[in-house]
Amino acid sequence: MRSFRHQARHTADGNGVIAAVAIGDVIDLIRGGCTLLPAYNNLSAPIDPGASNDNTQGYSVGSRWVNTTARRVWTCVSVAPGAASWALDGVVSAIGAEPSNISTFFGGGTGAFPREGALSRFVGNPLAGNNANTSDDVLASYTLPASSFDAAGRGLCITAQGSTGPTTNNKRVKLWFDATISSGVVTGGSVIADTGPWVNVTTPNNNVGWQLMANVFKYGAAGSNTQYAQGTAILGGIHGGIGLPVFPTAVESGAIVIALTGSSNTTGTANDVVATWFEINAMN
Repeated sequence: MRSFRHQARHTADGNGVIAAVAIGDVIDLIRGGCTLLPAYNNLSAPIDPGASNDNTQGYSVGSRWVNTTARRVWTCVSVAPGAASWALDGVVSAIGAEPSNISTFFGGGTGAFPREGALSRFVGNPLAGNNANTSDDVLASYTLPASSFDAAGRGLCITAQGSTGPTTNNKRVKLWFDATISSGVVTGGSVIADTGPWVNVTTPNNNVGWQLMANVFKYGAAGSNTQYAQGTAILGGIHGGIGLPVFPTAVESGAIVIALTGSSNTTGTANDVVATWFEINAMN
């Protein structure tokens, strides 16, 4: 008995594949003793399907595609040559993720926007405090995975909060983008928010709260290693205003380290700067 797979007009190719057959053709084939194989599926792909994964590759409406890397499952809804459409069925719980171009509607209207949410959130009482030195000691850090900034407009909102110790020492808190960390100390990178040198012994910095916040966005062509950042700083009742724009050049094809640091002007006082919260919120 000869088998045919549903694929190209009324003539079978060298593999016995037929496409776009009418219902009458199907009946004739069955009467002639042929069997019809199910739709062609790809159950072990390393990537998501695209417009080129169409009927010329053996796919038909209802074909399934499983991205085993991102743990996503797709169903084909159109097989037009060069313009195939695939619908996301879902992702594997806890270990899968939706693609970055998925949008959601705002309320009951037709305005749509890309998803956003926290990439990472650290909360502690405390998370960490500075050491008894004058270095930029790391209080918290996050490594942004490679290729996260793959298109213009992708961005991060980074927020950190904490308190200062009951001393009149100079204290300083910074947010770093594309940081280099060695032995728990930041030795390089772009400072994107900073309480700054205005936090000195004449400033009421004794046992108060602080907050740093900065936005970082990708601009320019993909792979151009171009980012924009700008941040603000608050210490107790003093608002440090908004800093000047910063334009880092982190390598977007690689991982990027984001760090929070605290420092004191004395070598004998630890925990002059204490962190309690550090969050990186992503915007597609």
